[in-house]
Amino acid sequence: MRKAFPPVTFFISLLVTLLIFSNPAVLLSQEDPVQDGIQAYQDLDFSGATQILNPLTYDSSIALDRRVTARSYLGAANVFLGQVSSAETVYRNLLTDDPTFRPDQLVFPPEVTTFFEQVRVRTRVVRTVPQENIEAMIGVDTVLIDIVASIGHTVVAEMHFYGAGALETVQRVYSGEIGETDRIAWDPGAVGVEKLMSDSVWLSIVSLSPGGAEERRVVLPLHLTITRPDTLDHPVFPAEMILPELGPRRRGPSLMAGALGGMALALAPAIASPEAQLNGARFSIMGGIVLAATIGLIKPAPGLPIPANVEANRMLREQWQARLDQVLIENERLRVEIRLTVRPGTQVLFEPGSR
Repeated sequence: MRKAFPPVTFFISLLVTLLIFSNPAVLLSQEDPVQDGIQAYQDLDFSGATQILNPLTYDSSIALDRRVTARSYLGAANVFLGQVSSAETVYRNLLTDDPTFRPDQLVFPPEVTTFFEQVRVRTRVVRTVPQENIEAMIGVDTVLIDIVASIGHTVVAEMHFYGAGALETVQRVYSGEIGETDRIAWDPGAVGVEKLMSDSVWLSIVSLSPGGAEERRVVLPLHLTITRPDTLDHPVFPAEMILPELGPRRRGPSLMAGALGGMALALAPAIASPEAQLNGARFSIMGGIVLAATIGLIKPAPGLPIPANVEANRMLREQWQARLDQVLIENERLRVEIRLTVRPGTQVLFEPGSR
């Protein structure tokens, strides 16, 4: 029996399938659903573009930069459809996600870019720029928080310190105008170390309208870690290096000479005057002097000072005292050298009436 070949239609279907899935645009569309909406916009199917892009702008599974792109095309599609209110809402939400966004004039026509600018100047919003850990020395350094704004405007920045779930302290950090790229400088030493150990610390930046009303507030949690350096140990006095400052003890020749002199004085009157009597009192005095001399012979006198050793010991004590003084000064510096590590968390934006 002859083997049957697949029908021609099978090969045609297979060829079409291969052509479709080898098309880069189709592959990109599968990986990036935003591309379908962009393609509809480029095909001038603005209604279809809004239907595709609108739900994607609220899809948290899509990366933020792609949601911003989706909003840029969704807003443009609404402009061309004449849906001004919808376009303004889309662009306002876009700016709250990314205040630095500006539409590409090579991609979007003037009517779109002009409309976007009109929305931007009315939308005052601030975002903090993601940063790695910030190191600072309390009382010396300031902590710099990078921010971006949709447009230059007035803000009020405050630090909020919470303990046991209740607000304890509010520290005003800055109040005034900011540019589209700016920094908030916070002095942690101004609030004290105890407040820095609060359970929860937040940086709040409020965007104000020209009339002074709050329009938006961005809140950035800050995780603070305080590190105190270890102090230095006091140097141990090197007692084993002390040299003897006196020579060997001497027996008492000087004391003996004094005793003999004392006896001579006691006997002098009798020698000078034969008529003088040696009574018992004089013999008692001489006996005491002899006894003292005998004790002097038994108990040696202190040795003579050794000048070289005395000088060496003096220098050794001065060197030890100098090292001790240096350690005391360094420890005093270390006690006030408290380091602060600031780890920014995930910022949250509050719209008017959302809190």
